[in-house]
Amino acid sequence: MLQAFVKAIEQIGDPALRRIVLKGLLFAVGVFALLWGGVTVVLTQTTIFQTGWLDSVIDVLGGVATLALTWLLFPAVVTAIMGIFLDDAADAVERRHYPQLMPPRRQSIQEIILNSAAFLGITVLLNLLALPFLLIAPVFPFVFYGVNGYLLGREYFEVVALRRLDPLTAKRYRRTHRLRVFLAGLVIAFLFTIPVINFVAPVIATAAMAHLFMQRKIEHEYFAGECYAGPHLRGSRETLSVCLVSGSRQGMARIRAMAQITALRRSRPVSHETSMPKSFRRRCRSVPGRTGWRSWRFDQPALDL
Repeated sequence: MLQAFVKAIEQIGDPALRRIVLKGLLFAVGVFALLWGGVTVVLTQTTIFQTGWLDSVIDVLGGVATLALTWLLFPAVVTAIMGIFLDDAADAVERRHYPQLMPPRRQSIQEIILNSAAFLGITVLLNLLALPFLLIAPVFPFVFYGVNGYLLGREYFEVVALRRLDPLTAKRYRRTHRLRVFLAGLVIAFLFTIPVINFVAPVIATAAMAHLFMQRKIEHEYFAGECYAGPHLRGSRETLSVCLVSGSRQGMARIRAMAQITALRRSRPVSHETSMPKSFRRRCRSVPGRTGWRSWRFDQPALDL
């Protein structure tokens, strides 16, 4: 898991990720510039007290309150705005580290709304349940990091998982690896509490969760939509093995297309279906929602595995 965060931090210099951070900062500055402009107009154009010095005190206090509000809310606003661009961060990670992936699935508006509503509901419920414990000083850190670790782990997992899985499969997979997702959420929650680092925390969190998802999901296999595939060397020939997952109506078509593309890239035509290597079969059995597997073998020996 730590390796995933190390990779994410190493990639923070990537121009694509830098642009996301810069967009978040610029939009946040724009929001607070409008806030400051509005407060300034209200304070200078409004007379609350007829006494001059009292009105001046109110103006000063209003300015101080706005400054304090800016200091408190600026990181949160940057984070919220940056959340709009997290899909771009996942794209950058996949483009650099997993170039063999097929394009991500498109989420419907209905799916996005339902997932957002479910997450909002669990967030409100957990925060209401945790509220009494936050008033007890010795318990506060454990409750704070526990609740936020769960919520952030779930949120950033869904950012990357729903790009590749349907909601039901993503939920099943998250439950299978709930401890790993929760521990990653704890690290993310800690990053959000560090000044300055919290500005880039959403990007680091997305990149790290993308690595975790890919490591646990495919290990050494290629991944396409709801299908898994990986080249395996069997003697002098290469076998393309795939694991089918429920919810994939066009799974076989995708697999055959990917097999043909892979074969064309290596200039080796696919010949016939063959048996699956035992090591891959064991991994396939552990995939949530598995419905079966298929294998194809190339006519010519593998040259560059």
